[in-house]
Amino acid sequence: TGGWYTTIMKLPFIFSIRIGFLLASSGGSRSLLRQLQKDKLHWNREIFVHNCIKGVKIVAAARRGSTFDIE
Repeated sequence: TGGWYTTIMKLPFIFSIRIGFLLASSGGSRSLLRQLQKDKLHWNREIFVHNCIKGVKIVAAARRGSTFDIE
């Protein structure tokens, strides 16, 4: 509830915070895409394939109506 002076003094901080968020989000998404292309994320293909196979086994067991221990 300040006057025009405090409003004008707040403007650079508001814009710098917004610009910082934009830069951080664009840099983060760019590095994530770069890591995905290089396959250097924490989960690599072997774990991904293992989880996919485990998911297929679960779906097949659910369709049969049987239960079994999952690794």
